[in-house]
Amino acid sequence: MAELLVRTHFKMTANPFINAKAHQRGDVVMAAPDGHDWRPGELTHPEWRIMKFPQVSMTEAEVWLSPELPTAPVVAPESAPRFLQARGFRIELDLFPEELQEWLRDDSRAVPSITLDWSAEKLRNMTGRVAPIKDPYAIGG
Repeated sequence: MAELLVRTHFKMTANPFINAKAHQRGDVVMAAPDGHDWRPGELTHPEWRIMKFPQVSMTEAEVWLSPELPTAPVVAPESAPRFLQARGFRIELDLFPEELQEWLRDDSRAVPSITLDWSAEKLRNMTGRVAPIKDPYAIGG
């Protein structure tokens, strides 16, 4: 069983580099095995939710922890994209059933975690690849 700490709000600043590196809505901040001892801040932070998936293994959960990867080969360090995001895949929280939307919107965290008896396939069907961020400082970017 995997327990996922998921960010439920977008985090935007005036700095596009910080925005690219920050976890955004639908990003899995961390994955933990069944029975993880969550810290008080993880249980109460208004922008995070803990989702427990009995049918999703820790190995299957790793996909949601992977960073965005370059879409083209990097031939030299100076050609590496500077705006790769913290996660390459994002859980599309807006696709969750309506009965879960209220829980996602409840920033008081009255219910700190929820158990969803979903298969890894069902969760993958609610997952999207992040859209690449164009480098605002590149010519033609």
